[in-house]
Amino acid sequence: MYHLVTPLLYRSIDLNTIPGVSANDSNFMDGSLTRTQKFALQLQVVGSNIREASIRVLKPDLWSRAQDVDTAIVGIFTGSPRLRDLTLICDLNDTDPSLHSSLVDAVSHLTALTHITMKEAELLKGVPVREVQFEGCGSHISNRLLAAIIKHHGRNLRSVKLYGYLTFDSSIFEQFRDETPHLETLDMRMSLTFQFNPLFREPKPWSCAATLQSLNIIQCRVDAEDIATHLAVGTFGSLRHCSVFSCGYSPDGVNPRPTSAWKGRPLETFRLHHFMGWEVDALSIVSTQVLIATQIERQHFTSLIWNPKAFPGVERIRVSSAWMVDEYLDLLEAAASRGIEVINDWNRYKDPLADEFCLFDRCHCSDCREERLRS
Repeated sequence: MYHLVTPLLYRSIDLNTIPGVSANDSNFMDGSLTRTQKFALQLQVVGSNIREASIRVLKPDLWSRAQDVDTAIVGIFTGSPRLRDLTLICDLNDTDPSLHSSLVDAVSHLTALTHITMKEAELLKGVPVREVQFEGCGSHISNRLLAAIIKHHGRNLRSVKLYGYLTFDSSIFEQFRDETPHLETLDMRMSLTFQFNPLFREPKPWSCAATLQSLNIIQCRVDAEDIATHLAVGTFGSLRHCSVFSCGYSPDGVNPRPTSAWKGRPLETFRLHHFMGWEVDALSIVSTQVLIATQIERQHFTSLIWNPKAFPGVERIRVSSAWMVDEYLDLLEAAASRGIEVINDWNRYKDPLADEFCLFDRCHCSDCREERLRS
């Protein structure tokens, strides 16, 4: 029975959770440290069974045992030859390039790796966190690990998910764009700052254009106009699904409009969330079969749907049940003029992106507070 059960028990390991203890509590960290070190001692027996792992990387100046945990994680990397799906949780200001060298070097052993997720660790109680400047983000441990992963395993990657303020620098962006030819899923939340706009505007096709199926760009500072243009001209290839949430940076008040027309096949689903009217105008060049629109200027959106050139090819629009009756009837009339079905069934609690992208929380931006943007 032991030989039958062990492969199932150790197929997926999570070394970042302690039942009943908050992730930002010191008791959690002590327990997580101990679990990681103890687990490393079992690798000779169970390492070949591991397919998925979630691991916390610790900043050494916060935890005296952090170096020992690095050693334990190195053991997991080198002792798990079939590890395919890896989640790494990193502290926001872990930016000392002299630290974690052994951890970065051990990435080369992850020869079966196809899915990588990077997350920002919850802030610890009572520990101040300094802001990481864009110029120094390349030395952050998440950047160094990601660079090593792409260098050694970029051709094998099928899924990359980057969540939180773990911004990557320009060299990582170029490496990521050019050296992941078989990528199928890409999620980025807060990973692209406004400094990326010139680089992001380059019309160079991504290496994964032939394989990328799903793209989610969430709360990044690249402009909606640039995202829409790249989708239209096929920089990301022929996607099936795309979600864009609250992106953009326009400090000069300029509201650019795309000049490109849609060239490829329509998306199957296009999800847009938290945009002003002019940004929805920019995104309206996207051709999609299903359009899901939330946290928008409703009247402006309805006026846009009257335009037969807006969201070409759309067959169904999904909005939330929070629309007022008269507003919803106006949308139905506009959609009917184009033969578009409208369904008010969107529910934030059932949205597959809700947990990772904070849809459960009420937005406190001025546009939402003043009800210019509503679900």
